[in-house]
Amino acid sequence: MTRIDQFQSVFKSAVKQLFQYNPPDVRSVLVITDLDAVAAQSFGERVQEFLIVLGKNGPIRWRVVPGDEFHTVQELLDLVHEASPDLICSYRTQHSNAWKWGHSLGSHLDVLTQVEGPPVLVLPHPQSDDWLRGGLKPADTVMAMTDHLTGDHRLVNYAVRFTAPHGTLHLANVEDSLTFERYIDAISK
Repeated sequence: MTRIDQFQSVFKSAVKQLFQYNPPDVRSVLVITDLDAVAAQSFGERVQEFLIVLGKNGPIRWRVVPGDEFHTVQELLDLVHEASPDLICSYRTQHSNAWKWGHSLGSHLDVLTQVEGPPVLVLPHPQSDDWLRGGLKPADTVMAMTDHLTGDHRLVNYAVRFTAPHGTLHLANVEDSLTFERYIDAISK
């Protein structure tokens, strides 16, 4: 090795954790909506169709929450705590029309994704074009994307769990532009 960068690269590659396959056991799913009871039930049925792959290891307990069961973030957190689900499914900007602009998760979903607890699967809004065209079908192609893929066994294991049998799982590591430029520079040498 003639350069310190080469030594550092070899050293770092030697200390990386190996992936540990440990698929999560999803036995209960909480579907959160801001819809009325009938529309919420319809939404919940489509989510169940989309996540049919979860049922291959046994029955799943599904609970669909219509919008009149909560309004504040605290009411939502209390509801989640009471239900104690293994997975939450929802969409952006509950109790708001801001979903049309696509720039925010909304306060309800933002807090759900930041607090400790079950993972949150963010789905298209039920009034969006993607949803209305029937774009939710069981996932034969899944992408797990993060800025820290190495050592993130939980994210990859969930992605594997959501991928249909014989489907394709793509793992993507997103880097900030400074890190990306450093990698490109190293590759070019």
